[in-house]
Amino acid sequence: AQDADLAAHATHVHLHNALTSILASLSEARTESGAA
Repeated sequence: AQDADLAAHATHVHLHNALTSILASLSEARTESGAA
């Protein structure tokens, strides 16, 4: 059960980091296009 919990937590963290990176990229692209 502990291994499953660790795996679930790692997956959640990975997804959170991926979403954060995507949102950051979108924000940067929006800022650059707005400044151009």
